[in-house]
Amino acid sequence: MGCEGQQGRVENKMIKAILAAGVLAGLMLGAAAPAQADSITFKVRSFHKFSVDMKFYSKSRNNIWPSATSHWTIKDFNVKDYKLTCVRGERICYGAATSGSGRMSWGVGLSGKAGCKNCCWTCGGDTTTPIINLNEV
Repeated sequence: MGCEGQQGRVENKMIKAILAAGVLAGLMLGAAAPAQADSITFKVRSFHKFSVDMKFYSKSRNNIWPSATSHWTIKDFNVKDYKLTCVRGERICYGAATSGSGRMSWGVGLSGKAGCKNCCWTCGGDTTTPIINLNEV
């Protein structure tokens, strides 16, 4: 076998090694890419005569909006938009209660522990809920 045959094999091995390194690097970069965050917008209106405190709870992971120690307060009858960053497929429920006393509550309540019907939505893309009306009764 001449030099040309050995040189050809060496070049082929180098090309294969370079291609393999490129494929491996591409796989590693793809695996390291962060998951794209989705959002869900809850549209809420309170018709209660007193202020209402509002939170949102993930039923899929340990997350609360705006946080475990704070809430939003609704003080008028206008529709409020609460845009939450979420993970696709995540189930999010709203919870609300009258400010101060908490005597009246909606959804999963301000503690997030009450049962509810039709108070949870699934995150996916840019989801927007229909208007949620918090009524006096």
